[in-house]
Amino acid sequence: MSGKKAYTLTEIIVVLALVLGAVTLWVWTLSISRNQSGELNKDQQYHNLSAGLINTIRRDLRSAVHFKKIKNNIWELESLILDEKGLPESRKIVYEFDEKHQKIHVKQEGRTKTYDFSQVTDGRKISFEFVD
Repeated sequence: MSGKKAYTLTEIIVVLALVLGAVTLWVWTLSISRNQSGELNKDQQYHNLSAGLINTIRRDLRSAVHFKKIKNNIWELESLILDEKGLPESRKIVYEFDEKHQKIHVKQEGRTKTYDFSQVTDGRKISFEFVD
């Protein structure tokens, strides 16, 4: 017999099991953090969209002289703005909520701005309505 010491099969299996367990734990933690990162990104996009929509509604309601519900998901606001000469002029702004309760279209002067919540709500419906 030579005087060399060697590891037993049991010691090698135990070390491999510990390393495999540590790698598995690391991969699991990484996947959880990626999922949470994606959810945080959706939350941030949702809050950015809703803040933009709220600011637009606030601006339009401050200058509104009249609003009415045209159909179930369509509202029309009549607002006063100042033209180039500083004189007030009337403009119509239409807020339209789509049938899937995911998008809000703001139409004024031939332009349409769409607030699309479909990517950030995971299919859940959002509610939107003007009330007296």
